[in-house]
Amino acid sequence: MEVEDAAVWELFERGLAIAGLLGRDGLRPVQEALRSIRVRWSPGWRKSLYLALYRNPTVFWLASSDMALKAACALGALAAALLVAFPSLHPLLSLVTVLGPFILLTEPMMVELSVLAAVLSPLKYTHTSLPLLAAYSCHLPSAVLRLFVFRLMLSAGLVKWFGSPKWRDLTAMEVHYETQPLPNRLSFYFHLYTPKWAHKMSTLVALVVELPLCFLVFYPSWEGRLLVFVANAGLMAMINLTGNYGHLGLTTVVASIPLLDDWMLPSFLQHASSSDKVTASAWVELAVVTYAAAYLVLSIVPLVDVTKTRPLPDVVYWLYGLVSPYCLVNVYGMFAGLHDKRWELVVEGSDDGQTDWRRYGFYFKPSRPSHLPLIVTPPTYWPRLDWHLWIIPLSVQKGNPLPPEWYKAFLAGLLKNTPAVLALVQHNPFTDKPPAYIRTRICEYAFAQRGKGRREGDWWVERDLGVYGGELAYDLDNLWTLGIDVTKHLDLPNKDKSGVTSYKVSM
Repeated sequence: MEVEDAAVWELFERGLAIAGLLGRDGLRPVQEALRSIRVRWSPGWRKSLYLALYRNPTVFWLASSDMALKAACALGALAAALLVAFPSLHPLLSLVTVLGPFILLTEPMMVELSVLAAVLSPLKYTHTSLPLLAAYSCHLPSAVLRLFVFRLMLSAGLVKWFGSPKWRDLTAMEVHYETQPLPNRLSFYFHLYTPKWAHKMSTLVALVVELPLCFLVFYPSWEGRLLVFVANAGLMAMINLTGNYGHLGLTTVVASIPLLDDWMLPSFLQHASSSDKVTASAWVELAVVTYAAAYLVLSIVPLVDVTKTRPLPDVVYWLYGLVSPYCLVNVYGMFAGLHDKRWELVVEGSDDGQTDWRRYGFYFKPSRPSHLPLIVTPPTYWPRLDWHLWIIPLSVQKGNPLPPEWYKAFLAGLLKNTPAVLALVQHNPFTDKPPAYIRTRICEYAFAQRGKGRREGDWWVERDLGVYGGELAYDLDNLWTLGIDVTKHLDLPNKDKSGVTSYKVSM
């Protein structure tokens, strides 16, 4: 039940922005995505349909209108809230399949958890009819769900350790609060007013919780598992208090509940008593045990993948490839890459392309120095557009100057004042008629320190790095060339003489 409660928020917040992201006039229309998949598996209608359904499982093959997208979110939230039948046919999987670039960490996590809860429940609420399972069947569901928590924590620690060297030298938190995707007001104060020794200590605590401490998940006594639960919940609370990460913390804490013994839980969360159980079919039990065994083996793949090696037999990777479209065993981990500087996209429109460039405003992404770092409300909401606009400048830093197709569609929507796209931004400076020209500037943003050139009311210091892709006319043919002329228009920081940390961007 706890899993479905978290799924309510996942599907509800998706419905708030689904038309602007995946609708007919959205940034990545689902109809076009499905059409390209259908073409990819041609010729042979029956064969192509089978392959499309197998590799891209989604109910939107049946209907993909804007109404169908909103209905899927609404029905999915209702189904999760009412705990209706067939939880393994999770409506979230259909959305995960078509989300494409807008997918976040929690979508695959919710699908995996829902399937585990549905598959393992027969052993928890039934008497076994197999003598070999009599002593272990009631403990198997908890053991498998604890394995999931172990994977979640260990993966998070491994991607940090093998990722940025800032984690290994304990300087990660010195830059994290300022450069994370969507900072809030607490991020501002933690970054500017926390001493370096406290940053090092918090970095060390995060690594200890996610690496050595996670092995206590399998501790036979409740004390060790309670320690893991409290430590992990505390870490998630700090992450979500000092940044906007939607329902990541809630989902992780809910997933960690199997670490606790029944007597620690409220009565409505406790498992059925032995008198409430019925005898299960031996075939059902064998199927559940087989699934659990396969899950145990396949769970190793995402863990060793962090090390960039292939130590497992090829058949394991083959099986992992078979189930990967269904999000049954996923790769987890955040904050592997850390950056010294924060780059932001500033989107502007103009009537003549020469003067009077006016900025578009975003709800949570910094887009002007006076932008107040907000705490997202409700705290379970995850602003996808703002989040993914933070990712594009990172690609430029890494040497990829070409923006994704959905960003071009976003600019096209602004050029046409498309209602579904405008609903994703906070401020549209062209309410009467759309702009004739639009451009994107890349700016370096840093928290504004008091007494260091900070203007009254400013939370950020902005430094212009140049125009990203050049000024673009309303002609959509020009719009689709966005990114070709980045080196011509973008004054990259490695040309800066001021001593600021430089970046080398290879084109």
